[in-house]
Amino acid sequence: MVISQDELKSQLKELMRIPENIVCADCGDKRPTWASLIVPPPDLPFKSPIGCFCCFHCSGAHRRMGTHICFVRSVNLDEWKEKEIIAMRDGGNALINVLFQAKLNDEIKANARPDCHTDLEQRSKFIYDKYQHRKWYSVTAY
Repeated sequence: MVISQDELKSQLKELMRIPENIVCADCGDKRPTWASLIVPPPDLPFKSPIGCFCCFHCSGAHRRMGTHICFVRSVNLDEWKEKEIIAMRDGGNALINVLFQAKLNDEIKANARPDCHTDLEQRSKFIYDKYQHRKWYSVTAY
């Protein structure tokens, strides 16, 4: 059975209302309108992508990492596939941050984690460290 775009977007909007998904997974900006489907590291027990919601500014850094790390979609502008909605349902900002920020201590959070005013260079460095270099990643947090 083929699911309509209206139904897929409705499911996506439901996921966006989950409390941890109402802010960007990376900088905490309110009402993110982009999604990043993260290719899971090889040591996770699941092999399908898991998604998080991010703001426009952070989505650019996600996009620049390449599709071997993540695949970026606009919540409003792009058409969605059922498997992408499943990735968002299987992931979510809370799980993504549990995995990819497991070793992120309070000092780094205070000094390195971007906020909505962080410039592009610093924001990109944090996002690359988080997802591409897996600097604070731990599968044991899962």
